[in-house]
Amino acid sequence: MRRILLLVCLSLLSSVSAAKEVKIHGFVTALTSPANFEIDDYKITKDVTLILEIEKDESGGATATLNPEDIRVGTELEIKGEYEESTGELKAKSIKVFLDDTKRIKRTALLEKTPSLEKTETGWHGVLFADGQ
Repeated sequence: MRRILLLVCLSLLSSVSAAKEVKIHGFVTALTSPANFEIDDYKITKDVTLILEIEKDESGGATATLNPEDIRVGTELEIKGEYEESTGELKAKSIKVFLDDTKRIKRTALLEKTPSLEKTETGWHGVLFADGQ
């Protein structure tokens, strides 16, 4: 009886301390360094050599590049890794980045007024008045 109780206790302790494989999807809420940041209650740590995967567009190609230093609060990520419940730490094995810049939106709109646009050195700036359809 004691052996069974001891085995049960040991198996519970080993399962509590063992990291489990998880996948989370969310937005960066705090940033300590490119290798340490948070998504909600998860403290993410990643190896410096881990390559970031960029979400692909409809054609199957990634339309942007991102360095680990470019991760900011608000960046949308999907992370797979080993989660240690006792510390709240998630050691990332893979990171997929979702950038709004890579999404193509196919919509039409009717312009209500002539656009007020001007070209500058950094691009186009101005206002469009449209009704979305």
